[in-house]
Amino acid sequence: MGFFDKTRYLRALLFLLPIGICFTYYGGKYLLRDINRFPQSKGVIEKIENRDVQYKFKNTVYTSPTTTITLTNNQIDYTTTIKSHIEIIGKSLSKGDVITIWLHTDNRKNEIAQIEKGDKVIIPYKKSIGMAWSFLLAGLIISFIAIGYMIKYPEDILGKKTPASPDIK
Repeated sequence: MGFFDKTRYLRALLFLLPIGICFTYYGGKYLLRDINRFPQSKGVIEKIENRDVQYKFKNTVYTSPTTTITLTNNQIDYTTTIKSHIEIIGKSLSKGDVITIWLHTDNRKNEIAQIEKGDKVIIPYKKSIGMAWSFLLAGLIISFIAIGYMIKYPEDILGKKTPASPDIK
């Protein structure tokens, strides 16, 4: 029996099962995200600025159209680089409007998740349901495969079959 066969049980226990649990956790966590738990700011629009932002990645300079919203009595500039959001902001918002902005909670810096003007949602929050379901289902499948293997073949924990196994001749 080779090394690959001897470590089959340990790979299921130490590799597949943790990956399946992590995928399930993050998929479920993403599906249960609620926009009302995101950080939000409310205020009057001081200025809306459209500009091209340049950033460098591996010796290549990229340009991205960006819209920045500044609220009065607030030192933070809220940004979006999503083309449909930029068009909606240009058509629906102007200086002096009272808005509520929800920000993404992940690593994005002051990136707009949703904008509400009065009681009307101008830019709704959209989450990637397909990605979340994919992670959740993949995690469940991987976890069930790992647990099923560990239950069906407990004798593989030491990489050898027990004498009672019918496969040994």
